[in-house]
Parts: sequence; C-alpha cells; structure tokens
Amino acid sequence: MSERIIREILLMILRVGAYDLKKISESLKISEEKIIEILESIGISYYDLEKYDKIDLALKYLEFKGDPEKISEYLDWRDFEKFIEKIFRNYGYHVVRGLRSSPPLGFEIDLLATDVFKRRSYVIDCKHWRRSREKILKEVAEDLIERIRRLVKKCFRIKRIYPWIKESDHVIPIIITLRETETRKIFDKVIVAPIHLLKDLIENIDYYIDLLEIKPIKISCETLELEDFKQKDL
Repeated sequence: MSERIIREILLMILRVGAYDLKKISESLKISEEKIIEILESIGISYYDLEKYDKIDLALKYLEFKGDPEKISEYLDWRDFEKFIEKIFRNYGYHVVRGLRSSPPLGFEIDLLATDVFKRRSYVIDCKHWRRSREKILKEVAEDLIERIRRLVKKCFRIKRIYPWIKESDHVIPIIITLRETETRKIFDKVIVAPIHLLKDLIENIDYYIDLLEIKPIKISCETLELEDFKQKDL
C-alpha cells in the first residue's frame, strides 16, 4: 500500500473528523470500504477510532514519512506540546510537560526532557506560530534563559518529584517552532528548530551543539552554578 495514500487518509481524518467517512472517501476518491481496509492494514480499526487521540494519529502519520509541519497545522497549541513530548519520549527521554513553580521566582516550562545517559536536560518552548519575527524569538529566548535560572534555584524541590533531573549536569534551551527554515541558534545558548527538523535535531543533537557552538548551561542540584546566566552573555 502506498505510503502517500496512508498519509492522506490520516490527514483527512484529522482535518474533517473520524466519523465523516463519506467526506473522506469523496475527497480522496477512495471507496469507504477501501479506507477501512487501509486503516486496518496499519493497525487502526475505523470502528475504534475514538480510542485514538490526535497525537496518536499524528505519530502514526510520522511512521509513514509524513511531514511534521503539515500534521502540526491540524493540532492546537496544547496538542503541539503533547506531540513534541511524545516524540522525545519515543527517543527514550524522561519528559515533564507543563512544569510549574509558584512565586516567588515562579516559572512555567512547556517541556523538560532529560537524557540520563548523556547527563543533559533540555528546556523546551513550543511555539505553534504561523510566523515568528526575529525580535520576538530573541525575547522568547531571553525569557527561556530566565526561566532556567529559576528552575536551577528550585532544583532541590523539583528533584523530589522528578528524581532523574539530578542526573543532569547541563541544560540546553530549545525553541521548537511551526515554521523555520533551518536549525540555528539565538545568542550562544538557545537552539531554534522547526518541527519538521525535530527528529533530525534529536538524532544528531551533539553534532548541532558543536556546529552551532552552543554553550550548555551548568546545572547542579548540589551546587548552584549561576555564572552561565550573566546578562552580558546575551
């Protein structure tokens, strides 16, 4: 079965809804029976589609070489965060979504992904924007670094709930956008990548850290090292 046909069916399900089989059939010019057969061939029962959320269908779409940017257009910002979370989880990361801390020094982080083997964490901001201006991205990057500063200061408390965080020696800020042309950096610490290049970034993260000359931010739950956060570095 053509991967292109499978991708088109999954996209249409997300676009018009799982229960409008007639509309999906008319749009793709494929019989309703054939659509049901194709879905079953990839492990999805049409009659049990309510068991699958948007993220499950989006990840299934990626399995068949789908474009993450295209599928993300059918996800709202909450789904976009969950989508990115599951991609990191599928690569073996420990992930916390919606990490919050109350004042004083309160903060909110979209995703905190930890690679315990490399002893490195990534603080990720998910931006489901159609367009992003450079000035705004720089403001987001500055704010993200400030949130990491606050995260470091509350590391003792956070590690009680998420103990694997203490395995990190460094943290790298990442901004994932809906549309960017390439993986690049802002300042010398923040990686910016489009969703369609996220898998490439994850699989080749060390290469990009070297290529972009990213300076990981030191983090320790035993000794708080804040020298990396000096404003002059920005």
